[in-house]
Amino acid sequence: MSELKHLYRTATNETFPDKVTVIVGDKSRVYRKVTWPDINGPVGLRYGENPHQAAAYYAPARVAGKGLVDWVKQGKGGPSWTNLADIDHAMRILRFLDAPTVAIMKHLNPAGVASQADDRNLAALIHAARACDDRAAFGGVVVANRLLDAEAATAILAGYVEVVAAPAFSDEALAIFETKPDLRVAKLISHPPHQPYAGDPPDVDIKILSDGSMILQAPYSTRVRSADDLILTPLATRNETTVQVLRTPDAAQLQDLLFAWYVNTGVRSNGIVIARGGKTLAVGTGEQDRIGAVEQAIAKAHQRGHNLRGAVVSSDGFFPFRDAIDTLASAGIVAVTQPGGSVRDDEVIAACNAHRMAMVFTGERCFGHF
Repeated sequence: MSELKHLYRTATNETFPDKVTVIVGDKSRVYRKVTWPDINGPVGLRYGENPHQAAAYYAPARVAGKGLVDWVKQGKGGPSWTNLADIDHAMRILRFLDAPTVAIMKHLNPAGVASQADDRNLAALIHAARACDDRAAFGGVVVANRLLDAEAATAILAGYVEVVAAPAFSDEALAIFETKPDLRVAKLISHPPHQPYAGDPPDVDIKILSDGSMILQAPYSTRVRSADDLILTPLATRNETTVQVLRTPDAAQLQDLLFAWYVNTGVRSNGIVIARGGKTLAVGTGEQDRIGAVEQAIAKAHQRGHNLRGAVVSSDGFFPFRDAIDTLASAGIVAVTQPGGSVRDDEVIAACNAHRMAMVFTGERCFGHF
């Protein structure tokens, strides 16, 4: 049994090349293998998604530094594929949020996110993000977009955490992190965000299929730069009958809807995010049916003791039936954002009106299949 425990702390030898060149059309990209200094010499990734999978990390050769992060503290065994992937998925959410924000990630999904423009106390945001689902946050990756001080470091270590990432740390915070030998601490490297908004310079995502073939697609971007881009009073017409949402969200609800939508861009589909006051109350993720994701999110919120009265919801895809709206209304949800585009949008709008619920459309979906 002791050998199994060491399995997760032992690096898997890799023989990947020092340099990789990717050619897409007339563009060529060169990537260099990244290692980090250690007392026993340079080290790379400990292993891939699982301990028996060798892995190597590459950064664009044209960019100086170590790529996504620079490891301040590597813990025992060094960082793994999942550590970097969780940090990356957190940054895909944080890139939309200028206010002080904390995201706690687990298996590439947010266990909780908290953001407050008028609250620069990172410790409070850490507690709020963990309170969303403290069970899911256990063993997670905490990522912040502000300097972490001693109070924030103490708040982080109030629960079990594997990785901490932030743009900077106070000396006192680093001293606190040193008390945990296994904890990994990463400094986020400043770099331009990866095409967050529609119209930004194009890039490409590559998906390798099981037979070696591949799919190229443009990376996800959103047209929703602010609440002004939301469709506030959507309408739908069927059989020459038009219905329109009767209630618009107030200013606070509108900001929560925008926040929930941005968090949802980092959730595995089907994704449902329940939020209030710049904090997630529940994240429903990975369900094959929309109503199932809604039921999962509500159940998780109730299990954690959250009162959902006055909360808002974001859905990463349209509602095919009104059942999700009826279920959300019974839980106390007052406003919803969703892409729109269902053949039954009229029924969904009618359900919102019946429950005096506000609903806005984004005009796009944010599916994430990872």
